[in-house]
Amino acid sequence: MSEIIERTQTILKETSINKTLLQDVYNTVASIYRMNAPYAIGYLFTVTKNGKEIHTGMYCNFTDEIDADRWSYFLDFKTREFFKLEK
Repeated sequence: MSEIIERTQTILKETSINKTLLQDVYNTVASIYRMNAPYAIGYLFTVTKNGKEIHTGMYCNFTDEIDADRWSYFLDFKTREFFKLEK
């Protein structure tokens, strides 16, 4: 588990996600929008009802932005691990 996850107050559970959603996440974080977030530590997102696409998301710059009430998943850029945020 990364240092980022150890420092956060949110309980995170390592998880796997389906292949279609994985591709959507990687396409998003590798897009031109990434240039606006050069210091991001990860990506926070929620998924659509079918679980195959990102519904909303944002680049995360600080651990205090990891909020289980607002986001469902977190991609840690350092370790490339996915975590499900638990309330």
